[in-house]
Amino acid sequence: MPKSLAFQERVAAKIQADQPGTAIALYRDMIEAAIDRRGRDNYRRATQYLQTVQYLYEQLQQQDTCQQYVQHLRTQHNNLPALKQELSKAGF
Repeated sequence: MPKSLAFQERVAAKIQADQPGTAIALYRDMIEAAIDRRGRDNYRRATQYLQTVQYLYEQLQQQDTCQQYVQHLRTQHNNLPALKQELSKAGF
């Protein structure tokens, strides 16, 4: 994991209770970065971040927004079957 991504992950984890919207934005950036790096391990990491995003959206009572984001990921990355498999394994 690149140093900047590790830093971003620590920041997101620290602020998620007080600033969930900002944390969601950071996690979404990390999801996209993980997907862009390709590979099953990165897709697995993206789904882990997505689980955190889902939790934060639930806390904000915005489950529909999370579902729309997952659908966006599936559509945008339709050509990545390993990503879709990892999303399905994680329950998305």
